[in-house]
Amino acid sequence: MNSRIFVVLSFLMFALSCGDDSGDQSRNIRWADAVIAYSTQYDTVEWAAYQVLGAPDTYPNYGDIETAWTSEYQDLQREFLELGYYDNPEPVRSIAIFETYNPGFVDTVYVKNPMTGLWEVVYQDSAKDAGDSSRIFIINFPETNFKVSEIRLAMDMVAVPGWNEIDAVGLSSETIPPYTDTTWWEPILKDNEPILDKLIISRKKK
Repeated sequence: MNSRIFVVLSFLMFALSCGDDSGDQSRNIRWADAVIAYSTQYDTVEWAAYQVLGAPDTYPNYGDIETAWTSEYQDLQREFLELGYYDNPEPVRSIAIFETYNPGFVDTVYVKNPMTGLWEVVYQDSAKDAGDSSRIFIINFPETNFKVSEIRLAMDMVAVPGWNEIDAVGLSSETIPPYTDTTWWEPILKDNEPILDKLIISRKKK
């Protein structure tokens, strides 16, 4: 083969192998793959703790939607979720919490240090009403010096009235930009479209 042709073909093959880095994997977000523990859940299927697992499937919809987790009772007590990320653990510097109903209730976030077995606080602030639309609550902090496979969310449900719901929680070793950075988020949320007739779902209150 002519050496010039070989060089050109080699370059093309390299370019194709690099591909488009805008896919989900390039964003390096890990989604929860296990529920370790929880304080309460509304039901064993709808609004159950396992609804938090995997990539978001409720966001950007806002409302009382059964594909997100919520507590057994509203405005009653503090709640918590402990989630596992056992597939390919790595150090973490960002956490993204998809809050899809009455956001602002998460007041403390912990990561577990596997070397000590202790929870370490990476975020703490007073809970407060964050408006009447779904949001991606992004927490950035110095990268951990250990691989993270377990996190804990502590929530003040009394501080933000109404049902408080979480769709998904992602971890990243990158610094996650604001959700207004559509170029960064579009590959992850490209299949998440608002469902206008599903913004508010009535449920039988306990």
